[in-house]
Amino acid sequence: MSEEQCFEFYISLINQLLCCNEGDETRILQDNQELLNQELIETMIAVAQQYGEAGRKNKAQWLMSIAQQLAKDLGLLEGEPTVTTNTPQDYRNFLMELLQKIYENPNPQLIYPFLAQNLDKLDENLILVLDHWAKNTLSSVDPETSEYIADVMFDFSSLIEQYSLGSIANNLEIAIRGYRIALRVLTFDKFRQDWAILQSNLAIAYSKRIRGDKADNLEQAIICYQESLKVLTFEAFPHDWAKIKSNLASAYSKRIRGDKADNLEQAIICYQEALKVRTFDALPQDWAITNNNLGGCYCERIKGDKADNLEQAIIYYQEALKVRTLNALPQDWASTQDNLGNAYFLRVRGDKADNLERAIVAYTEALKVRTFDTFPQDWASTQNNLANAYLFRIKGNKANNLKQAIKFYQNALKIRTKEDTPLDCLLTARNLGILYYTENQWQPATETYNLAIESLENARIEALNPQNRQQTLSNAIDVFYSMELCRLILNSINLTKH
Repeated sequence: MSEEQCFEFYISLINQLLCCNEGDETRILQDNQELLNQELIETMIAVAQQYGEAGRKNKAQWLMSIAQQLAKDLGLLEGEPTVTTNTPQDYRNFLMELLQKIYENPNPQLIYPFLAQNLDKLDENLILVLDHWAKNTLSSVDPETSEYIADVMFDFSSLIEQYSLGSIANNLEIAIRGYRIALRVLTFDKFRQDWAILQSNLAIAYSKRIRGDKADNLEQAIICYQESLKVLTFEAFPHDWAKIKSNLASAYSKRIRGDKADNLEQAIICYQEALKVRTFDALPQDWAITNNNLGGCYCERIKGDKADNLEQAIIYYQEALKVRTLNALPQDWASTQDNLGNAYFLRVRGDKADNLERAIVAYTEALKVRTFDTFPQDWASTQNNLANAYLFRIKGNKANNLKQAIKFYQNALKIRTKEDTPLDCLLTARNLGILYYTENQWQPATETYNLAIESLENARIEALNPQNRQQTLSNAIDVFYSMELCRLILNSINLTKH
């Protein structure tokens, strides 16, 4: 079938949809499944734009919503369709004005206020319009103009990716599509360096992506980072190479697929390679970031001796603190202090009592910056860590230590709520419930276990990777079992009283 014949069939199908009775759309689409493809969607968008230009706004919006739903059903879009009052022409006008502004000056201080005025257009509909415009435009202009468009598309995607207002999920989808469009022009063969930078940026977007399968996103990020390293080599582009190595290490440390132990080994190798360029003298902050991240990898490391790994983690954290000081980089300093506290809490070597004291000191230091008002989530995390340390503390009065542990767990639960952070709430409530249980405080234990169960009901455990899902379910089983024991004991006590 020729393109002209296909177009005629698409137009005929679109006319059927526009003229049909309400509710018949699904049947019509099912009867024409051989026509359901990206070309049909692009034709729908073009027709919707024509309706918008003719002032027939309702038909334009209706047809655009059908195109968007169909794109989602065909797997061309992630997420739920966005209901909008904007017409395709509104999106096109916005896109053209935005690209023109970026072409003239891509400064975020000039672009972001314009985006803020048009947050209602940063959605899946913009992706459809962007795809349609790019396909038609790039196929009809000369190579030099295509290159200009690709350069603007690169800046467009980078700006959208880093934009913090509106839907972050939508922004990342738009950025990914924009990078993909730029790659149609800036190919490996013709624009090798630009291609490599695009691959690196695309990898960053996939590593942050909210939609889609998390495991798939990380695999795509790793592939893109590895592609970029074909051009951005240590010899030719040492600083870019080191940055990509560090980002690749981060992706491996979070990787869901593959063997966890092997992934951590890959992360460690990449971080250590990055330190060939990121030295203390040349790039002190990058050097400190990499040392901090290596500390995290060694804390989690599966291969090697556990005691040796934790000693290495402590060394890396202490190295990072040479640059990450309270005065110079307070937030980073607090983060590394908290990490150092975790390493001392887990430490195998040395005196256990002393290690716990050092952990408490490090956590307490972190709270100089991690306050309830300024960094509530970080504050709650450190409060939870302090509670764990006091729960196992050897020095000091046992009763006072447990009292402190309860206080810190309760503090953490002020932020770690069942509505906002159900998995964190589950973990903290479970630990607090165990503490109450061991102290024979049956009523508060029951109430806290119940909070943990309610948190589990709010958590989307199906979205977790298999290892975390198994751990969460294991924690939940413990909670259910312990709560039933508490209820039995409470009932027994009540019966005895009566």
